[in-house]
Amino acid sequence: MMSGECEECSKKKQALQRKASDQSEISKVSPIVHEVLRSPGQPLDPAIRTLMEPRFGHDFSQVRVHMDAKAAESARAANALAYTVGQDVVFGVAQYRPAMPEGQHLIAHELAHTIQQSKAIQHSRGTFAVSGIGDPSEREAEAAADSVMRGNFGTTTHDFPTQIARQTSLPATPPPSPPQTQQQFGAACSGGANDPCQFSRCSSGQHRTVGGDISSAFRYVNGAISALDASTLATNTTRALDWYFNDHSEATINEVRSRLTCVQICLADTQANNRYGCHSDNPNLAYVCVGGTDICSHVETDICFTDHHFGKRDQERAETVIHECAHRVGMSLRARNLPDIYRFTNRFLYMDTAESLRNSDSFALFAGAIAEGIGVTTLFPVIGVTGGTAIPSSGVATWQARLYIGAEFQHPVLSIFNPTLGLGMSFIGETTIPGTAPISSPPNFILSLLPGIRIGAPRPGAAGGIYASFFGGPSIALSADVSGSQVGVGADAGTALGYRWQWLDVSGGVGYAYDPTRREGMEHLFTIGVGVTFIPR
Repeated sequence: MMSGECEECSKKKQALQRKASDQSEISKVSPIVHEVLRSPGQPLDPAIRTLMEPRFGHDFSQVRVHMDAKAAESARAANALAYTVGQDVVFGVAQYRPAMPEGQHLIAHELAHTIQQSKAIQHSRGTFAVSGIGDPSEREAEAAADSVMRGNFGTTTHDFPTQIARQTSLPATPPPSPPQTQQQFGAACSGGANDPCQFSRCSSGQHRTVGGDISSAFRYVNGAISALDASTLATNTTRALDWYFNDHSEATINEVRSRLTCVQICLADTQANNRYGCHSDNPNLAYVCVGGTDICSHVETDICFTDHHFGKRDQERAETVIHECAHRVGMSLRARNLPDIYRFTNRFLYMDTAESLRNSDSFALFAGAIAEGIGVTTLFPVIGVTGGTAIPSSGVATWQARLYIGAEFQHPVLSIFNPTLGLGMSFIGETTIPGTAPISSPPNFILSLLPGIRIGAPRPGAAGGIYASFFGGPSIALSADVSGSQVGVGADAGTALGYRWQWLDVSGGVGYAYDPTRREGMEHLFTIGVGVTFIPR
């Protein structure tokens, strides 16, 4: 800067403050920096504002954050992890990490710069320079960030022009630590220093994953609340309400919105205060240690993630975070006789509205469905056993029995029409045409491929419901005749009417089988039977 410049003019001239990525200096500001600073940016994350504003005693509503690809390129050009100009804060690649301690420290550092520069003129009105390493503003910002991260008040006492004051990202090498014996941890939820769920037990990669999971969970919950706030609900929102809460009345909408807001507060607390830890060898995906808190009464306890969590898909991990926050605000707690009914259990399909509104997984899946759509529900295995009578077109009736193993597919778009697919293994007794010279066909075995359709409410509520099913397909018949085995290609079809309740249903039905291995006049068989079906999910 030129000498002889007046003090006030010097104060108002624009400069750039940065947290450097290495110790090297730069001589001029790249044009891309100006380009990024002309872009609108976005407001500071609400959870970070909630954390930082009381500690700095400052309103950060005017701060604008830049963290897209162009912002990262400009940070690289400025040789900075992040830099601040006035109320604009620009982050390099993967440097904006509000869920991680080092990310929060960097944010606090840059926010201190925005306070320092709050009296400077806006960068659109003038030029700006680049400050050097060790600038007083940089030292003061670092001290303020350190204080804030210790939970104390962050003090900035000087007004500076907006500038990049670099600070190396490489700390001094600490002295070697003495060797330590491996810490022994207690049981889950044992509390204290030996509790196995510790923030420090998460690896750097796991911290990054959890940060992304919490951000996705926020996006899911915010999107679900916005969908419920619409003056006219979208069709997909109504379907999701019916699918996961068995109702889309105004009362249910209001209750779902209210409880999602409680989950939203929990997510903000988890992100702002790093209220999570890792317990690698626990058999669950994740867990929280809560007692009998009332619904929407917030419990400040860590969400504990396990190695199983980190092996799941992005959507499922985000839904797990929502599920655990739902526990923290009083849902699905055994202490209050509210069981945790998971998506993969039969009972999940048969909850009524009141039970769904107390269930953590219902809220997690609903929020995920608004953002990503509702997935197909597959019931497998569906195991059925039927028995009854087989009546040939000619001759005397005989016995028949069948074992069925298959799958059933559900989706709200299909409404009450649920496709099925399975294998039927039937045994049919000897058939005889009586007379002076009786004609008999021996018992045989029929293996059938049976696609079909089941008509009934996929979410009938706790009381269960009536259904009708129709099925049919090709079969292979094997007959054990005294003259030798015979094999033929036939057909199998039928219909049944039944009642299903959770994992069990009973039904009665009629069917038709074509068995080419039987003697002429007995190859067409009509069946009548009753059955029991199990769904051991």
